[in-house]
Amino acid sequence: MPKGRFARSLPGWFATFLAAVTTAVMNYGGFAGLFYEGWGQPFPTPLVHLAPGLASLAICLAALRWPRAGGLLLLAAGVGGGALWLNMQAARAELSVEVLLTLLIFFGPVLVTGGLFLLEARHQRLLREEGVRPSPRWIARNYRYLLVAVVPLVTVAILSAEWLPRLLSRRDDGIRGARVIKGNGVTLVWAPRGPGWNWKQPDGRYPSWEMITFYGVPPVGMAGKNRHGARPEEMARTCLCAYLNEDATALLVEPVFIWRMPTTDEIVRSLTRNGENAGCVWDGQSEYADCRTPPDKETPLWAPDEAPIYYWAAGERDPMNAYCVNYTGGTNYQPKSAVGLGFRCVKEVPRSSEGR
Repeated sequence: MPKGRFARSLPGWFATFLAAVTTAVMNYGGFAGLFYEGWGQPFPTPLVHLAPGLASLAICLAALRWPRAGGLLLLAAGVGGGALWLNMQAARAELSVEVLLTLLIFFGPVLVTGGLFLLEARHQRLLREEGVRPSPRWIARNYRYLLVAVVPLVTVAILSAEWLPRLLSRRDDGIRGARVIKGNGVTLVWAPRGPGWNWKQPDGRYPSWEMITFYGVPPVGMAGKNRHGARPEEMARTCLCAYLNEDATALLVEPVFIWRMPTTDEIVRSLTRNGENAGCVWDGQSEYADCRTPPDKETPLWAPDEAPIYYWAAGERDPMNAYCVNYTGGTNYQPKSAVGLGFRCVKEVPRSSEGR
């Protein structure tokens, strides 16, 4: 191969390599998101997680056949997808250095790959003008397609082998009523499905810590309550949980203080795995609780078919952030105005039920 032709072919080689890496990363991220937070949810939630990776694979394969059109598509997908994802994070009040690095890691390679495919389009045009014919051997003509398709397939297969055994054995008894959960040193009644458990708002999102806290501030309700200034003292006085009736099936016009928000420690100690308490404890500082068994998103504490993987806790980390706990025992904090996290009210076990 002439020296000039070899140098001219390098962008195509790099484009193929980056296409394989990009599709692998995008599909890894999509399937990881599906396994971690989208598993068991109805359509189209799984598609939301998988669509970006599958689209990147389709575009990259098309770019190998039509490098100019594919390169332009990759550039458009990188810009459009990155902007959409960044806007979603901004709407959730989750902009941070970590978010920007994630944006760069996931969408930067897409843009670079698109640019390289445009250079490859020029190289292929010049080859045709020079009278160079494709190799008669099938493997020589198609090895790039195989590379771009097989690398993400192997990546997803490895990820699936790790996750699927756990997901397929996840416990879901289908019961969404009130549950008495005997935790690791704590026993509480957890609210049934309804206003006291993952109550979706008219916009389809789950309420923020502030909305839950200020529910009882006149006028009573969630509307207009996503505002700054919520503190644990207000949580104790005007929390939505305080307005639940005895069986937590309806909200009253006046607080009765039967139900309340659980603490971080209470959520952690109530986590389970395979129907047994996971033996989790939290030292008040670590990012993850110390658990005897890794917990999972399963009944009776969680609704495996609902979106939330975090529950709000009653405590705050500072005036702007409140604690939350995910199903793996991770203890985190989010802006009190953040929407999309779940919650579940609790009450003490009635004396007549103790010992059952």
